[in-house]
Amino acid sequence: MAEWIDRYGPGNREDVQIIEQAEGWFALHGWSRFIDITVPDEREPNVPSCAGYTGNGTREPGGRVVWLVSPSVLHDEIARGHDPANAATRV
Repeated sequence: MAEWIDRYGPGNREDVQIIEQAEGWFALHGWSRFIDITVPDEREPNVPSCAGYTGNGTREPGGRVVWLVSPSVLHDEIARGHDPANAATRV
């Protein structure tokens, strides 16, 4: 048990895996799969494989970006292999 804690820490290993997987997904795709809902444009946005929405209007106090992720993208891509409901509370 001590070896496990030394290697993975005292926290929930699945939570760490979910966060690492989500960080990897966002590092790979970044802003490219999100529609910026704050851009005043009358044209239909061209975002192939759209994953959701974001923009300056979706920032929390302190400047953190809020990503409004499609449930299917969370389930099928970001949280693949994990419980999506648990992942949604961790990411």
